[in-house]
Amino acid sequence: MNILWCGGEDISFPYGSSVKSEAGQFRSGYARCAICCPSNGTASSKSFVGGAVTSVWLSFYSYFNYSDYCLLAGLGNRAQAQGAGIWVHFNDSTHISISKHTGSTTTVLASASISITNGIHKFALQVIDYGATATVNLYYDSNPDPVCTYTGDIRVGTMTNMDCAMVSGDDGITFTNRLSEFIVADGDPRGIIGLHTRYPAGAGDANELTGTYADVDEITLSDSDYIYATAADSEVQFSGPALPSGDYVIAARKVEARAQRSASSTVTRLKLGDKISGGAYDMDAGQVLGTSWATHERLITTLQSKADAGNSQISLEAVA
Repeated sequence: MNILWCGGEDISFPYGSSVKSEAGQFRSGYARCAICCPSNGTASSKSFVGGAVTSVWLSFYSYFNYSDYCLLAGLGNRAQAQGAGIWVHFNDSTHISISKHTGSTTTVLASASISITNGIHKFALQVIDYGATATVNLYYDSNPDPVCTYTGDIRVGTMTNMDCAMVSGDDGITFTNRLSEFIVADGDPRGIIGLHTRYPAGAGDANELTGTYADVDEITLSDSDYIYATAADSEVQFSGPALPSGDYVIAARKVEARAQRSASSTVTRLKLGDKISGGAYDMDAGQVLGTSWATHERLITTLQSKADAGNSQISLEAVA
């Protein structure tokens, strides 16, 4: 199984409606916030680094509020209308469904009548052979079998494959279903224990930028609060929070940063990676910066031990 994308904070979904962060209703030790889009909005991730797919899994957690009927999370394509794709949909007080959404109209494809209590629940959506003869399965909590399945035509508009994750979660009328720990994979991710967010929680080994970790550690996005470099080859590291307890290996890591450059800056790229404390770096070649704020991300799919992950620091370097 390969991780294709993961995320769970407001900058993880940079396209579409503004994403609201909630400082509660998530699994402690894994996420540090939950998110949703107010008033039936939808937001999308960046395209998967490995490209579009026709068969894929999406898993996530949702703090459920049984009186808030709305789209929860889904899979789409960045070339389509915002929000268009296949969704996990809470369509009434006793039904969770597989639905397709055109960006304006929602059609229920299959539905399960289950008793969902208020609280945190895990969902997994499996799409097999997107197209006219697809199969879509929806799993709920620890149930080994799908709670509902749809086989048939799931095409939405001119969409022929999937290359992004999507989030919604709030009907704007009652309460909010808060979502966290999004994982997209080419195999069954239900055995993965979770997605841990290693946000900047302290100073690391170097800080050659102006500002400190406290300027970029906020839960809710703020472009007025930042760190910056005035010269190329300036690096910074941040320590993260403790990892969850247990015996496991890290299947993938994603480094995610929102950044821009001034038009006259000699800095044109931002390297993303991590550093084992006192040891080796794992950095990319550098993400090209634009003159507007944008999310930049790097997915690292090499396995990492828990010990190395626990000692690692988030590492950024501004380069020409």
